[in-house]
Amino acid sequence: VGEEFMPDANESLIIQNDDIATKYYFFKDDKLYKMAVVYDSNYIGAIAFETVGGRERMVGNFAFQCAEESGGSEVVGFENHSGRTLLDAGVEPLGRVLCGHGNNGADGAEGVRYRNVFGTYCHGPVLPKNQEFCDFLLLTALRRKYGAAELEPLEDREERLAHRTEMNRLMGSK
Repeated sequence: VGEEFMPDANESLIIQNDDIATKYYFFKDDKLYKMAVVYDSNYIGAIAFETVGGRERMVGNFAFQCAEESGGSEVVGFENHSGRTLLDAGVEPLGRVLCGHGNNGADGAEGVRYRNVFGTYCHGPVLPKNQEFCDFLLLTALRRKYGAAELEPLEDREERLAHRTEMNRLMGSK
């Protein structure tokens, strides 16, 4: 959060601490323009990462490649956020950005994967546009609940064609 504060740019900062979080209130020209809340991940048992609001929004169609442990599929979707997310040590991204911004527009990471929790900036609709990723999530949940599990194949020729078309469009515009 310290990198966000610019005292030489007529900014002021108020920091409020409580038992579970630190709240940062950023003011410019005496008006609140940004607030960041950093939760104590040990207290709430959450995934350890930090997100702060940025000055510029990251908006547009994007694609990322899921890590192998997250199924390895390519995912297409839409992102619209100003958050800059940094993952703490020991927390892995869901995948790597192929086209677009991802978690913060800088490190190539997209989303987060911790145990059986999946997070992404990808709007979509994510699951209908990305049948392989959808199947991976369903199988992960089913195997956690029942042990061995398989999915019956569905007719998804049109979904695969739509996915491939969007990937080709995005990667051609890189």
